[in-house]
Amino acid sequence: MFGQYRNPKLNISSTDLSADLISRFAADYVVSEQAFWGAEGQAYFSDVTVSGQLAKQEFINQKDISGQGTVLNDGYVANLKAKYFLKDNWKIEASYAYNQINCNQGGIPINGQSADSADQRTFGIGTEYRFTDNPVSLYAQYNRNELNIGNWNIDSNQFLAGLKINFGASTLKDRDHSGASLDPVTQTSTEGVLLGHFLNNNPTFIP
Repeated sequence: MFGQYRNPKLNISSTDLSADLISRFAADYVVSEQAFWGAEGQAYFSDVTVSGQLAKQEFINQKDISGQGTVLNDGYVANLKAKYFLKDNWKIEASYAYNQINCNQGGIPINGQSADSADQRTFGIGTEYRFTDNPVSLYAQYNRNELNIGNWNIDSNQFLAGLKINFGASTLKDRDHSGASLDPVTQTSTEGVLLGHFLNNNPTFIP
């Protein structure tokens, strides 16, 4: 069992009208504190590690929109990840994440219509390599996000690369098989995908 709390923040510094509209739209509709609670598990099969999560999510401390109530209600998330160790210090992985959100009466206003739910899917692949007798490892990750709100479909791509410093384990495989190796709820937040699309396309449909 696990619990998690997330409090996203949005700061836009601009005098541009579209930026002001985006900021107000986000504050009113899509940026909200989240609480998760659910179950997770992990299993080892020689060179393969499989893990999964299933959790309920609640949106808390939302803004009441003009006395009409809050927009986001609840939903659930599901994550599945598989890792394969080509060598003890080299792994590849694939992941799938699903994020479902239910809205209260009125829903999310998009293009003059109201969507009563949102569904987000994230597909990921990645790799990590650790240097022999060295605590440093390099990693690369690609994620494909697909967000559906009403009749709207918003797709985005994310690339991550960097390095990690490893403590207390001699190999990546040892690190994976010991200690708390399960991830928190990791899928890209819905508001991040939505606002990224707004910022890249200079929207005119925001209320």
